[in-house]
Order: sequence, then structure tokens, then C-alpha cells
Amino acid sequence: MMVAKAGVITKTTPSNETLECCIDLCHNSERCQERLERFFFPSQQLIQLLPNLFKYLSPLYILTNIFSPLFDLLLTLIVNDEYTKNFCSKCGSIADESCKTFVQNFYETNLFDDSIWQSDKETNLLITIYFIGNLKRKFFQHELEIIFNKINQKLMDKILNQSSNELTEIYCYFYGNLINKLASKNEILEQAQSMIKQCETSPDEKHIHLWTIIVKALILYRPSFSEQYIPTLILWMNEKNSIGDLACQSLKILTNFNEQTLLLSSEVDCIVHPMVKQIIFMNILSQMKPLLINNELLPSQMNVLVDLLGNVPKAIIQDEIVSLLPILIRALASSNESVWSSALNSICDLIQSEPNSVVDHIDTLFPRLITLATYQKDMSIRITSLKCLKYLTNLPIHKIEPYRRHIIHLLKTCVDDHKRLMMSEENNEQNDSNLNLNHHEVNSNNNDDDNTIKTQDNQWIDELRLALEKGCDLGSIRNIGKCRPLTDDLRLRVWKTCLDINETNNEYEYIDSNVFDLPEQNVIHDDVSRLVHASQIDQDMLTSKMTDLEAVITYYCKKNHETYGKGNGWIEIFKPLITLEYKDRSELYALFASVRNRYIPRDCEADGMPYHLFRLLLLYHDPELCSFFDTRKIIPDLYAHIWIRSLYAGSCSLNVTLPLWDGYFQHADQFFAFFLALVLLMFAKEQLLEMADKEKNEIINFLSKAPSNLTTDDLDDFCSLANHYASNTPQSFRKEFYSCLFSETDRSFSQKAYSIYQALCLPVSVQELLQANQLGGTAGVRYFIVDCRPAEQYNAKHLYTAFHLDANLLLEDPKEFAGTADALFATQKRAIDAGSAAGGEHLCFIGSGHEEEDKYVRMVVAYFLRRNTKYVSIASGGYEILAQAIEDPTMLIQQQERKISTAAAVVQESLSIGSTLKQNIAEKLPVINTQTASLLNMISSAVKTKSIEVKDKVKDYITHTSLNDSSHSTSKHVSKQDKVSKLYRQNQPSVFSLDEDDDDATTSSFRQHGTSELVDIESWFLRSDLLYKYECEHFDENDRPHPSLLLVSSTHLYILRKLPEHKTMANLVSRRPLNIVSKITSKKNFPEIITFRYAANQGEEDEQEKAIKSNMKNTKIKIPIDCDKVYIPDAGDAIKNIKILIMKALNMFEISNEN
Repeated sequence: MMVAKAGVITKTTPSNETLECCIDLCHNSERCQERLERFFFPSQQLIQLLPNLFKYLSPLYILTNIFSPLFDLLLTLIVNDEYTKNFCSKCGSIADESCKTFVQNFYETNLFDDSIWQSDKETNLLITIYFIGNLKRKFFQHELEIIFNKINQKLMDKILNQSSNELTEIYCYFYGNLINKLASKNEILEQAQSMIKQCETSPDEKHIHLWTIIVKALILYRPSFSEQYIPTLILWMNEKNSIGDLACQSLKILTNFNEQTLLLSSEVDCIVHPMVKQIIFMNILSQMKPLLINNELLPSQMNVLVDLLGNVPKAIIQDEIVSLLPILIRALASSNESVWSSALNSICDLIQSEPNSVVDHIDTLFPRLITLATYQKDMSIRITSLKCLKYLTNLPIHKIEPYRRHIIHLLKTCVDDHKRLMMSEENNEQNDSNLNLNHHEVNSNNNDDDNTIKTQDNQWIDELRLALEKGCDLGSIRNIGKCRPLTDDLRLRVWKTCLDINETNNEYEYIDSNVFDLPEQNVIHDDVSRLVHASQIDQDMLTSKMTDLEAVITYYCKKNHETYGKGNGWIEIFKPLITLEYKDRSELYALFASVRNRYIPRDCEADGMPYHLFRLLLLYHDPELCSFFDTRKIIPDLYAHIWIRSLYAGSCSLNVTLPLWDGYFQHADQFFAFFLALVLLMFAKEQLLEMADKEKNEIINFLSKAPSNLTTDDLDDFCSLANHYASNTPQSFRKEFYSCLFSETDRSFSQKAYSIYQALCLPVSVQELLQANQLGGTAGVRYFIVDCRPAEQYNAKHLYTAFHLDANLLLEDPKEFAGTADALFATQKRAIDAGSAAGGEHLCFIGSGHEEEDKYVRMVVAYFLRRNTKYVSIASGGYEILAQAIEDPTMLIQQQERKISTAAAVVQESLSIGSTLKQNIAEKLPVINTQTASLLNMISSAVKTKSIEVKDKVKDYITHTSLNDSSHSTSKHVSKQDKVSKLYRQNQPSVFSLDEDDDDATTSSFRQHGTSELVDIESWFLRSDLLYKYECEHFDENDRPHPSLLLVSSTHLYILRKLPEHKTMANLVSRRPLNIVSKITSKKNFPEIITFRYAANQGEEDEQEKAIKSNMKNTKIKIPIDCDKVYIPDAGDAIKNIKILIMKALNMFEISNEN
């Protein structure tokens, strides 16, 4: 700081408070760099605060003007100060392409100079290690390789000759860091494996520790390395000397994936395989099983194994935990208190999920749990022991009766524990023991039922609480909570997780201030005062709550340049938020800002975009009710304004809003508010239609109060119906309108926003249109496609499942058009009843895609809407875009290919619609459904005739649709007769067994599905035909894994690739009928990687058969493989279930062929 003294300006060391104020001035400031330079003064406090400003400065500026000037200070602090280590690491992690020259000069000066490796230069070396160890691979892969090759031997000498254990550990981790990042280079990998062998020949403390770090680096990169090196570690552990103890410590290091090391974790851009925990656990367990069976575990080995169970997710160990129960009970009785907590947690999970599995060990387990329930040194051990005792009360009465009095007597001494949490657990357990045992004596059967229901009802709450303590994400919360109402103690933590509020997310940073100087400040103050006084808040908290709310609203307005207005819904959002026990204003601000930015649509003003979209959704599902509102000029913003802007908090009571938001945030669907609004209108529809003669304002007033009638008992039905409407609505509108409703990056009035105002009905993307009818089953949206182009365009080429309805006919002959429309409905109904690929309840009209030609298509759509036809949509872009999106040209057919001469010829050529249900099981698009084509082309040929003739021809067709012409079907799998050919006489393994796949080059093929479709994950989970779903990783054509979902129905296999930027949506990247799966293989050394191979086309099958006949083992001809490669953690069960479904699908297909 500059201080004027007697005319002389001197620079003095600023206080910590001064530095903090200066840093605050730089936050979120466009002049951050300028302000920083004015008060920059090297100090330990500044190093601690500076990383907060890195996001406002360029990487090169940080390294040149901050990191370099502070280097001398860093040298004095690096050894003992964690903030300095973090600062150096942060500087390395922010370096990018622009910093390459700086980085090169830095490592050449501080690593390549021999003097740096002298003992008096340790601090220089430490700074360099933390900086280089955090460089990103994508920018500095080549530089890291140069560094490794240059310093490899020097670093080894430093490790093996270092006297300080702490420094030795840092050097080892840095060596592991470089190996992990460069393991894809064969030369580096060979050097690492050579060093491992060298360490194995001299197993002393330093060599074993170095061996451990190198092995861990390789296992993180490729978990299969554990099969190679874990046996060596187990052998060392069997040594009853210092080597055995060192090996046990090494196993702890290998399996401690929770340590936040600065040099060997994903945080420093090391390669960490997502399934490393599961793979290494299974390998260790398989190696130690002989010792477990023979009860030969040494105490140190037992401690390590129990400690390992505490580091591995419950889902991974649940299949093995029963076999490990004796070891866990032994651990409880050991003198090593450090393993008690891990053993108790594993036992608690087991008792909770499978209480009968501990029956054989009850005599040993009960006394030990009673002892640990009064353990004074560690409260967590007491609480977990009490939970175990609580869950054990569900065992049969004769098993726990001998311990009842002992338990109750012992717990009475603990009830006066001053820790409220302990008192709660102890009282609950004691009550459960009393109630459970006494009720057993009175009425055993009734009590068994009641306790089972109670345990099942509350089990998920305990599981959710445990997951939150360990740190879980939205997906875990949704899987456990299933959108159910939360308890008060869990609500805040769950909401913060669902809203992505955490310390690392700087999106909702808050700068506290009590300066209330907005022009509309009086309005804000009055609204806040009204809300707080209407809430049930203690009098002594009123003033602080009011100040908190006013400060948060004021800061939000200033930060986002918004003007607060009365009735904008903000104050209603705070109604549920102020009931939470938020820690400070910053947390309250984060909650409010996240709810508003994430779930409240933009432009919620009069005649705003959200209300036009809601009208389109209402028109889609209930055109009659929409027409009722339109004729009275009742637009949605008149009654739904406060619903949408406050997320129903302004209309519902607090006891309804809280559980409603619990489910809403877990569901995480930003469009869900619109479907809730639809349900409210459906609830009120009967009363609304009876109010036809009422005044407009009376109808609006009735509607706006509709949510206030909801009770907590209504919420299940309320949300379930909303889910039904959401799953029965085209999904492409979400992708189409998301950016203009919710995106913070696109705030301009886009063409998409304009399309909401101009849309006649709900638009559907052609990709969704094509894929919906190919998915198999009856769940979700299926379309009946109506091609409204002129007859000559339709005859030239059209989609094989499209019904032709010439839009020009509406003006040329309205009466004939009406008759054709009736025929359309009859054909649609018949196709739906038969399960045809062309059948669907949802009508989608398609024009040419040219505005001038499609002027009558809108009139056709309006005609059907006037008839109150549900589920009417129009294809975006028309036939022009659809033709570009179609990958297989056989999906488009020409009229002359199926020319119709007489009605009899139509009947003879057509397939039975009824047979299509069987055909769908074997169907693999683009095979043309000939019965559908015949039907639709016959209708098309009659469009220009009188309406009575159209009806007669349709009636005649339906009468004769019992014939099944299978000549046009294309078989995807061999029939029973084909299986006697030479190809099947060879000793081939079952095509549906898990074979060894040694072809590392096999990658997923995208020949069938080049364009993916955006879908809603939750809607897919609600499909009635969905049988199984598995978490997996799908490998793309470049063999890169992507987090995905493998879904299986009775007829199809689907792969949904998750979107990192949108957790509720996914891309449908693969859709395969089960009966075209020709082979399922697994990797020899990695059985969780599964490859699904699909039946080739005819030319490829001929080429493969020739290769087999010629015994061409070394042929140079590459036969393309249509396949999907996935990584499934639970591969065994998944493939077993899929195999059964494939056999069923094939049997049905063969039966249909025989018929």
C-alpha cells in the first residue's frame, strides 16, 4: 500500500483485512487487471486470495505478471504452506496454448539445469513439480513427454536417495503423474514396467512405495493392470515381517480413491478410468478369497480388506458382502479401532437390505453392537451401531428376545446424551425394541406386517441421507428419492444438489451489501414485509429475514440488470425458500437465482413466449378446451401467469409447494410446469364447460385459483398425470424451443422464438417423426403421417408409411375432401388396431417444405383442428428436410412401383394389416411394410374420385386384409430350414453366448443411425414396454467411451447417450430389433466390454459365407461389421436377460414365417 509520510511516499505491507477488501474490489470487475496492479504486494495472504481472481484474468497474464513475480516468495513457503502448493497447482492447471513459450522456458530453467537437483534447491523443484504436474494433456502432451525423457533418471535417483519421507512421497507421485498421462506411449509404458520389475527385485520401503505409486498410475489409466500386479502385492502381504506391513499400507494407497492428492487424480488431469473401483476390488477379492475361505487372514490383511470396503461404492460390493460378513464381525472385535467404522457401515448396509443374512451370526454380532453403541470416543460409531440394532429388530422374535432386556437397560444410560442426534437415534432404537418385542408378544403376525411396511417406507430416507453424506449427484438422488416428498432435515441438501449449488460452482456468486438504493426499493420492501409477516416466522427472526430477502432481491436486480415489478412472481419463489435453514445470504441467493434461472422461462410477460407454447400444448392434447378459451379471448397468461412465474408457489399452500418442489427438482424437467398446468385444466374442464355463459373475468378468476385446491394427497396423481402428458407429447419441441425459453447464452429474439408465435400447431422434427414409428412397442408417441403434397409430387416419391391427402382438394371439392378425411380416420384406426408400423394416434401433416406450395397445408391442419382432433402436429421443414434425413432410399417409394389396376389387384397384392403385429418383431427398417404401402397407395389412387367411392374402396380393402403376402418381407435371421446349410454344419459357437473378442479395433458402427435423436430420459423410463435398463459406456466410431443407458424392450435394444450439459435429456444413438443380433462377444481381459454384432445385408452375408467356405483365415478382405460396443458394469446379468429376449423374438419370428 502507498502511504504518504512527510512528503515521502512509502510502500508498507498491507493488513489481511485490507487485502481482502482489495480482492473484493476486483471480483466480477471488467477492470480486474488494472485494479490488481494498483495494490499488488507479495505476501502469504495474497497468495491465498489470488486464485479467486483467476477467472477474470488471461492465463498468460497470470503466469507472467503474477506467478513469476511471486516466485521468490513461493520458494520460502512451498514446503509447509498448503495454500502455496494449491497456488502453484492452479497456475499450472490454467495454462493453455497461449502459454507454451512460458511453460517451455520455465521447465528448461527449473528442471533441465543440473544444479536444480542439488539438495539446496529442493524448494525450486517442489514449485516446478506442482506446476508441471497440473498441466493439461491436451495442450502439453508433447512437452510432458520431453520432460519425462529428460529427467527420468534424475528423478529416480532423487527418490531412492532422498532422506525425507515427505519429499520422497511427492517425487513418487510426480513420477506417477507423468507415467499416467503418458501411458499411451509404448516407450513410456515399457520404462514404467521396467522400473516396477526393478522395485520387485529390491523390496525395501522406498522401492515398495515407488512400486505402489507406479502401479496405481497404471491402474488408474487401465484397470486391467491390476490383474498383473495385485498378485505380487498379495504375496508381499503374506510375509510376517516389515515387508508384509509395508504391503498392507501399499494396498491402502492403491484402493484409497478418495484422497485429494495434488498430483495423482482426475483433478490434475490424470487419466482415471470410471470403473477402476469395481475392477480393482474384484481383482483383490479374487486373490484374497483362498485366505478368506481358510480363515488365514492376518490382522493387518483383515484391516486392509475392511478399509477397502469403506472406499468402494455399496453397489459394487453388495454381491460379495454376505461372504465377507465373518471378516467384518472379526474386525469389530479387533483392537484396531480404525477399522470399526468401515466394518459397521458395511454391516449396517447388509442388515438393512438383507436382515436374514446375519441370522447365523446373531450371537456374536449382538453383544458387540451393544458394546459399540455406548462407545464414547466416536459418535459416528455409536450412531451406526444403534442403526444396526434398529434394523435387527426386524428379525424373528425368537432370535432377538434373549437380548431385549439387555439392550433396553444399556440404552437407558445413554438417553441423557447431550448430543441431540445421539439422543434421537438411541430413543428411536429403544422405542423400536420395545414396540417390536411387545407387539410380538401380543400379536406377532400383525406386527411383522406393520414393521415391514414401516421399514420399507423409511428405508429410502436413510439411504438418501447416507448418500448425501458421502456426496452424491442428481442421478443418485433421483434413483433413491424417486421424486417423493422429503423430510425437513434433508430438503435443503437435496435441493442444493439438484440445483447444482456447491462451492465449486461460481455461477451464483454473491457479494453482500446493505445498500438498498434501487428506484423500486419501496415496492421490494413492501412485498418482502408482506411475505415475512404472512409466514410463520418467530418474531425475533422477522427483521433478519426481511433484510436477507431485500438484500438478495436488490443484488439480483443489480447483477442481472433487471427491474423488480409487483406481481412478477419473485416474492412467491421465496415463500418456500425462507422455510429452509440456509446458512447465510449467499446460500439464499444461490437458491433463488438457480430456481429462477433454471426453471422459470424467459419472457413471462403478457403475451409472452411461454404462454404461446403452453397454448400449443393445450391445442395438441385438448383442442376442444383450447377452442373454448380462444372464442372467449382467454389467453394463458391471464390465468397461468402466477403458476409459471412462481413455479406454483404463488397459488399453492406452503404444505403443498414444498413436496411439489421436492419432486420437481428431482425430476429436473424444465418444461414440467407446462404439463402440470395441463393437468390443472383437465381437472377443471368439466366445470369450465359448464361456465360457458359466465363472464370472461369470472372464468379467469376461477382458473387462477385452481392450484389452491390441491392438497398433499392430490400430489401423486397430479404429478403422475403430468408425466403421462409429457411422455405422450412429441419431444422435439423441447430441443426446438429450449434456447429461447431457458438458455442464458442466447438472449436474442431468435427465429425459433418467432416460430412459437406463428405456429398453427405443435411442430415435430422430421428426425423424431422417422424414428418414433421404428422404436417397437406401443409406448410413447407414434405417428400416422399424412402427406399433403399435390398428387404428382406424392406419386413421384413419398415415405412408404405416408397416407396421401391432397391439400388442393379442400378448395376444389370440399365435400370430397370431407369424405377422404373420414377414410383417413378409418384407415388410422385399422392400422392402430393391427399394430402396423404406419399406425399411430398422433396425426402429423407434412407439406413440401416450400412456403408457396404449402399455403393450403395450413388450411388442412386448421380443418382437422376445427373438428377438435387431438394430437395434430406438422412436420418442420416438410418433405424436403425429411428426404434429406432419410438414410435408406428404400424408405421412399414411387407410385409406379406399386401401380394399382383394380380393387381385386389391391386385395391380392396387399398384406394383412393384422399380420403386421407379428411382422414388427422381425422388422428392421428400411424393409418396406408392403401391406401398409398397399393400403395407403390404394387410398391415394382414389383421392380424386367421389367420396362415396373412397369409402367403398376402403371398406373393400379392410374386408380382404386377412391375406398375408409374405413375399415382400425380408428375413433378418436364418430360418429353421436355412440352418442345415454348410454354414451351420460347422462347429460354430452359439451366436448368443459370450465369446472372447480379441479384436481391439472393433468399434461401434453408425451405418444405420448416423443422425441421433434428442429424447427425454424420464419419458423413456416410463415406457410400458421397457423391461430392463443398464448404466453403460458406449464407444463411438473413434473408440471413445460416452456415458450412456442401455435400454431393452421385448423387441428392441436401444442406446441413449447422455448429454453432460442437460442431465434429463439424451441422444438416441442406436435402435436395434433384437432378432437381428447375430452375435454377442466380450473382451478376453475385460469381460465388461460387450460387442453386439448385427445381421449383415445380403451382399455381406454372401461375402462372409465365401470366406468361410474357402477357409480364408488370413484373408485381406475386410468385411464391414455392423455393431455396438458398450461397457456394462453388470454385464453378466444384462447379457443373460438380453439373450432370453432374443430367443423369444426369434421364435416368434420363425413362427410368423411358418404361418
